[in-house]
Amino acid sequence: MRLSDDSNKLNGAVERENQQASDVSSDWLICLYGSSGSGKTRLLQAIEKAVKKEGVLRIGAESMVREMIASLHFAELTEFRQKYLSVENLLIDNLWVLEKRTAAAGEICHLLRERQVARKLTVVVSELPEEAWVARNGAVARLLSKGLGIHFGARRFFAAHA
Repeated sequence: MRLSDDSNKLNGAVERENQQASDVSSDWLICLYGSSGSGKTRLLQAIEKAVKKEGVLRIGAESMVREMIASLHFAELTEFRQKYLSVENLLIDNLWVLEKRTAAAGEICHLLRERQVARKLTVVVSELPEEAWVARNGAVARLLSKGLGIHFGARRFFAAHA
């Protein structure tokens, strides 16, 4: 009987999460994909400049992971989460470093999902496209599937606009 109750609670939580996910627009998560030198970081810098007055934090994914690990060590995960949930615009470069860090990726993806629900802009940059994440890290793949993806081809993105 107890196993059934736990299963019902879990199913209810999953249904609420799915409903919440369907209520959120993909506009709050932007994913920039492309190879090195394709212009992703240049666009990220332009976005940073454009939203500076509203409040912005730009960080590399590796630094974010190190900060999260340190916060776990010092039992300050709540403060870590609050820092990233409170900033209006969050820009994360080099998301690919989460490829082999499944525990860290899961926590960071959950945090970014909360930002999306709160309607706070998050822009992530990755050399790996969404479809490559499916085989490498399911948490990241699920997060990216909820965002607006922009893929930079072999040519520089800004070359056509210069």
